[in-house]
Amino acid sequence: MLSPTQPIPSAPPPFGRQTFTIDDINPYILTDAERAAFKERVAKARNDGPFTPIGFSEVIHMPGNHGGANWGSTSANPTDGSVYVINYNVPAIMRLMRAGEARPGRGGFGGPAAGPGAALYTANCQSCHAADRTGQASVPSLVGVSTRLTAEQMRSLIQDGKGQMPAFHQLSAENVDAIVAFLSAADAFGRGGGFGRGRGANEPLPPGPVVQTGPAIARPGEAGGQRGGGRGAPTPYPEGSDVTTDQLTMEGYGLYPTLISPPYTTLTAYDLNTGTIKWQIGLGDDFRVKDAKGTGAAVLMKGSVIPTSTGLLFVNTADRKIHVYDSNTGKQVTEFKLGATTAGSPSMYEFDGRQYLLVTSSPVGARIGNEGDAADPAQTGPTGMIAFALKK
Repeated sequence: MLSPTQPIPSAPPPFGRQTFTIDDINPYILTDAERAAFKERVAKARNDGPFTPIGFSEVIHMPGNHGGANWGSTSANPTDGSVYVINYNVPAIMRLMRAGEARPGRGGFGGPAAGPGAALYTANCQSCHAADRTGQASVPSLVGVSTRLTAEQMRSLIQDGKGQMPAFHQLSAENVDAIVAFLSAADAFGRGGGFGRGRGANEPLPPGPVVQTGPAIARPGEAGGQRGGGRGAPTPYPEGSDVTTDQLTMEGYGLYPTLISPPYTTLTAYDLNTGTIKWQIGLGDDFRVKDAKGTGAAVLMKGSVIPTSTGLLFVNTADRKIHVYDSNTGKQVTEFKLGATTAGSPSMYEFDGRQYLLVTSSPVGARIGNEGDAADPAQTGPTGMIAFALKK
């Protein structure tokens, strides 16, 4: 049952956009055909505001699942009551799917992918990487992943996470092995919705050495529905609960960082003494928006803010830069260009009487879909772990 009300705070004011309609569709970056297609989808979708319930037809969420403020996006200066929030204006178009339903415009698995790994993939991985493993705009494809990573590397990624992929510590070792086996089998036998020809039941295995083997056995009840009882299984519903017997999954996060008009990413300064916004700016630039500054980056790459006692804010951004702002006005003081994408939270420390800013600069955009697209591809600068020494 849906809640009849939702908490709507009156102060401080929101740091991000709360609505998205066809009038907000991006005039930049998208092609005319993409813009027309999105206008049609948005016009047909249910769009009742931030708390629109998800159903079996498409709905609009603004901000979407990866929008708003998350992943280390908030910093504070306790000496003056200032709080700085990075916001991602990313809408989402999504819906629920019933068990076995293929994503629109994509093939299904082309046949039963039996075993516990298939059910575990559906429950834990499909919402990001899609039913056919092809990913989406900001999430990498898993088609052919077993040719790029060893089984042990896949296990490590699932268990410990990396970048924007969370760690799945709740999965048992048997669960993880089952998912790895499923992904490897899908690659080898062409069960990825047209990726490969498939293998008949009596056909021999493909030629070549066996590089690695491992168990793909789960405890009873772990692989399937809500009444499993093994380690890592979902918590059972109380007896007598009115629940569906279908396993409902998300069609995908439906995130479209380039769908909305700028600013795409913002930095907001709050004065918590008064509950007001001091200033708000577009955080960085997007190279794809010609002749425009301060649009923010229309990607999902996350950075963070370091406030300092000198009144300067240091921010690493998706346009492969370090931006330095005046904390009182939001005016940019300077910027430093990097040779590769920067993500995560920078660090600042003192050593031998001198202050340093430490940031990362590495080509992670190749792993996370389009995350490097906001930067000028011809931009040069340092890469690796970079320490900037500030003037004494």
